[in-house]
Amino acid sequence: MIYDFETLVSRKNTGSGKWDEMTKEHPNLPENVAPLSVADMELKNPPEIVEGLKKYIDTHILG
Repeated sequence: MIYDFETLVSRKNTGSGKWDEMTKEHPNLPENVAPLSVADMELKNPPEIVEGLKKYIDTHILG
C-alpha cells in the first residue's frame, strides 16, 4: 500500500490546540508551515484506518 505523506491537511480552526496556539503566537506564518510540537497529524489517514473505523462504528454501540 502506498501512503500519502506529502499532502498536508489544514487543521486551522478545527479545535487543534497546536494550531490555535501557533496562530496566536505567529499570526503571519506562511500556509506551508507545519508545526511539529506535539503528536498531532496533518497528514491524511491511511485508508485502512478509515475503513476500519467505519466498520467498527457501523457494527458497535457507541453509547
